[in-house]
Amino acid sequence: LERRGGSVTSISLEGTVDDNGARLTATIHVQVDVDDQDVRVPLALNEATLAGDPVYRGSGQATPDGHDPERGYRWWFRGRGAHELELPLVVHVRKLTPVRRLVLSMPETSVSMLKVRIPHRQRDIRVTLPETVWWNKQAIDPSTSELEIKGLAPRLDPPHERLRTDEEEHEGREEEEEDRRNMKRHPQHELEYDPQP
Repeated sequence: LERRGGSVTSISLEGTVDDNGARLTATIHVQVDVDDQDVRVPLALNEATLAGDPVYRGSGQATPDGHDPERGYRWWFRGRGAHELELPLVVHVRKLTPVRRLVLSMPETSVSMLKVRIPHRQRDIRVTLPETVWWNKQAIDPSTSELEIKGLAPRLDPPHERLRTDEEEHEGREEEEEDRRNMKRHPQHELEYDPQP
């Protein structure tokens, strides 16, 4: 039995990025709105690879449901209320001379934040992001900068929609349709920076 009764309420990613890739810790908050049922929640992060053991905080249960490049990560949660999941991730950085590009699909949520340290001087970093996204960069030391970005994910609330039970005829078809809808909700966001010489 599967129910759609949960959503990601916020996501924050913090870590470091260099020419070899980004090492990030994703902290994801999920709200479940049903009792005594397993709820599968899409987390996206399609381009990321899990680099360690997940950490769960909450009074219920959390179980991974796998990952693939198109659908991203999905997780099962059980227990009404708030859940927190911490994921250590590695993300490939694309080297497109002279720029570096970090691409990451984000889950649908109203609150999102990315904070990374980059081993380049602040004045040598040029950032390309949409005008609607807030960002700030500051020098940590003479050779390291910190970049903070807020508002990466779309500001939409996913519908709390019920899926059919095992006894109903078209459960498999509806699950596939739900997956396709989830894929459309997970736009890629690109962080592009130019480590100028």
